[in-house]
Amino acid sequence: MFILKRLLLKKSFPFLPIVSSCRLPEAAWLAYFVFTRLATALVMFVLKAPARPRSEVITKMLKVQLYKALLESNAAEHGARMTAMDKATDNAKELLKDLKLVYNRTRQAAITKEILEIVGGAEALSGK
Repeated sequence: MFILKRLLLKKSFPFLPIVSSCRLPEAAWLAYFVFTRLATALVMFVLKAPARPRSEVITKMLKVQLYKALLESNAAEHGARMTAMDKATDNAKELLKDLKLVYNRTRQAAITKEILEIVGGAEALSGK
């Protein structure tokens, strides 16, 4: 999948740098790909139509920057949720470990109490 994306990016935009890490999540790849396409479209828009008013170019640039900010915000939110869920999982594992310890100690105390009662009863019977 990574090689296909890399070839697609190189074929579509040979002048853009390609991210070489294959560890990027799908959302990051999508954001990178969409942003590079928008940036390329903006560059082509400016190069092909230099007679256009500056206000149109500035409007397009602002839209692209706003969209990029939204994508980055979305990626940051997902990252924060992943971190929170990781911490919650760690806390749940620790809580489970503590509860197992309490359960085993209580069970062991009950077993010890029963053994002591049996031994005490046996001594009482043999002591007569």
